[in-house]
Amino acid sequence: MLPELTRVDRFILVAAVVAAPLFWLMAFLYWQPPFDPGWPFDDLRRFLFLVVFVPAIEELCFRGVLQPYLLSKTTKTFCRQYISLANLLTSALFAAMHLLQHSLLWSIATFIPSLLFGWLRERTGRTWPAAAMHVYFNFGFFYFLDAL
Repeated sequence: MLPELTRVDRFILVAAVVAAPLFWLMAFLYWQPPFDPGWPFDDLRRFLFLVVFVPAIEELCFRGVLQPYLLSKTTKTFCRQYISLANLLTSALFAAMHLLQHSLLWSIATFIPSLLFGWLRERTGRTWPAAAMHVYFNFGFFYFLDAL
């Protein structure tokens, strides 16, 4: 059973759910990639790999293994107890790992969502809420901006 969400928790979740489409829209308007709304059906295996499999594996590794380990070794928190040192370190490594496939700017941009995923992991004590939010973020990114 999930813990009771506070008003601040609910605000953070709603803000994240609303901010993601705004980011996708701004990025789409800025880069203006070619857009084919049916492309996921043309390459469903690739789409599911990018939108479901990759986030699940990343969350299992980063939020399921690394962050709990770091959390057991550290206690420091920031931003009114919402961001732990373990979350900061995990998110920095998460962003750095994206350098293997993405530009520096894009890798840095993964840091903020990573903090959200880490916060979800710590707030719920489970990895699946972070994975679900990661799937949501990847869905929009790859659906609207795949041509980048």
